[in-house]
Amino acid sequence: MQNMRALSSLFLIALTASTAGAQCYQFSGSGATIQITISSFTSKNGPTFSNGTGYITNDYFQGTNSLTIGGVTETSISTAATPDCVNCQLGSAIFNYQPGNGSVTAFTMSVPANLPGPMNSWFVVLGGAGDVIPSGVLPQPAAFPPISSWVLPANENNIVVNNSAGSTDYPITSIGPCSGASGGPPPTPSISGVVSASAFGEFSSVAPGSWVEIYGTNLAPDTREWGGSDFSGDNAPTALDGVEVMIGGQKAFVDYVSSASNGQVNAQLPSNIATGGMLQLTVSNGGVVSNAITLMVNTTEPGLLAPASFKIGGNQYVVAIHKDGTYVLPAGSIAGVNSRPAPPGEKITMYGVGFGSVTPNFPAGQIVTQQNELATSFQLMFGQTSAQLSYDGLAPNYVGLYQFDVVVPSVPDNDLVPLTFNLGGTPGAQTLYTAVHQ
Repeated sequence: MQNMRALSSLFLIALTASTAGAQCYQFSGSGATIQITISSFTSKNGPTFSNGTGYITNDYFQGTNSLTIGGVTETSISTAATPDCVNCQLGSAIFNYQPGNGSVTAFTMSVPANLPGPMNSWFVVLGGAGDVIPSGVLPQPAAFPPISSWVLPANENNIVVNNSAGSTDYPITSIGPCSGASGGPPPTPSISGVVSASAFGEFSSVAPGSWVEIYGTNLAPDTREWGGSDFSGDNAPTALDGVEVMIGGQKAFVDYVSSASNGQVNAQLPSNIATGGMLQLTVSNGGVVSNAITLMVNTTEPGLLAPASFKIGGNQYVVAIHKDGTYVLPAGSIAGVNSRPAPPGEKITMYGVGFGSVTPNFPAGQIVTQQNELATSFQLMFGQTSAQLSYDGLAPNYVGLYQFDVVVPSVPDNDLVPLTFNLGGTPGAQTLYTAVHQ
């Protein structure tokens, strides 16, 4: 269900405007501590399925790591800072997952040590009881499993250090994000800016039920998106690993948190916050509250999905999708993206946020369970020609995402057709284009 609930799961990470921050894990052992920071995943080998149920997968990553034994720290090659190691593999994470009651997930994360040197390599071996990895979510740092929450059987978890003399095991006594290694309260979070969802217009004003991206420092203890276990039935979480967002005295629904130095929290605002004025927004991390940012809250703040990766030759294209899943764009205009123009009469699909209430009503923070329609009139124009819409409402099976099924009108062939909309007679603020050809 995770891919049905997370807004950012709709499209590939490469097509979204924001990038997940690095994730740092600290494994403390009896006499040794290893810190592994994953900045990006480079490739995925697998999953290889076993008996049609479980899987084994090997994910290669870049980043940095360090090992401390007896107060002496060895640091591995950094793929970010060492010119000779740009784009080289830092290490890998191997998962062996069997679902069901009593299942076990074996996890090994291995990294090379400095070469030449006394250490050849070090790695972490963990065994987790239960369905600790509910689905194949790798590779991306934001979806890396929350290892600190695993149920860890005794005598199965070790920091392993290899050198020329052999191998030494250090039993692991604690696991957690690096930012929480001190065991004390987290540093005070600080908000540097808030915008509406960047791939949907990135406005400075917001609206009830719309999505916001909050940027700053010390915003979260770890980095991840919400998953199925974070939901209560159809209701989205208002806290994620101790991170909460408050606006106008009400809790928002937290979709994503990042512990990176340039941290980020994504949240959907409640439906019943006051409109027509300014409201204060804060983030709390582990009970420590940030500074307040004041936002203008309008009744609606509509934006269609149009990420920066869909800007071609300085022109921003809307994300529109053919029935077969290819994108409506000039053919071959974005490397690696299957695309072609849409012919008149074809039904294509677009997405948006911030378009206001629907009938029947679905409040913010709920998975949409049936079809509905916008409560406010909506018009979509290709150039000067109005398009017929067969659906305009919240997308079923998602949270806070609007879907528009559009019949392409009869307009002249053009790779640069202006696309505009108005909601309740008010024009949208985006300047967008699409491609139409017979």
